[in-house]
Amino acid sequence: MIKALKVLLSGFYILAVVSIFFPLLGELTLYYQYFIIAVLIAHVFEVLVFIEHIKKYPGAISTSIFLTILYGFLHWLPLKKQAQGEL
Repeated sequence: MIKALKVLLSGFYILAVVSIFFPLLGELTLYYQYFIIAVLIAHVFEVLVFIEHIKKYPGAISTSIFLTILYGFLHWLPLKKQAQGEL
């Protein structure tokens, strides 16, 4: 389920980048881009709040931070659950 949501969120990001060059959503394109920027900003705040869970990633901390900025809780929540033995 988490993987499917990550793919969906990645699709939203791709659509936002494509919409810079081709306004696929017409007049709503700008609002969509602002929404995606707001999502990314929220994910940056998640890094600050949930850094302890983000550090549990087996790879580099920079990779974990990057993945959290992209996917938010879809990245760090499984790390938290794994550390608690829920997975």
